[in-house]
Amino acid sequence: MFEGVSVVAGGGAFTAWLVEKPSLAAGSGLFLAALAAINLLISPGETAARFNEAYRLFTGLSARAGKMTIEDIDAEIAVIRAGAPWGIDALGGVAFNRCLISNGYANGLLPISRWERFVSFFA
Repeated sequence: MFEGVSVVAGGGAFTAWLVEKPSLAAGSGLFLAALAAINLLISPGETAARFNEAYRLFTGLSARAGKMTIEDIDAEIAVIRAGAPWGIDALGGVAFNRCLISNGYANGLLPISRWERFVSFFA
């Protein structure tokens, strides 16, 4: 997605330069710079790979959880979360609450922030 938008914005900047519209060229250049900075910060490809790896590790943990103690599960979750992308924590409380509710435990639910509600809407 970023590459396609970069090509269009770059074409706009070049066209603006050709027709001698410096303000449009400057705006397109600024947009390109901002897009490059965002792409550098979030690195969508790398983030997707890290989410896939975290999913694989959590799925493996889920398969073994019946034979593990709570302390072992907590320790492994901490290790998985340490290498997971930052956004994965936003679903932790929601997933915990849904797990409790699905197993018939309505008590002990964690408070959920607006951010966690927002992220869980898209999950």
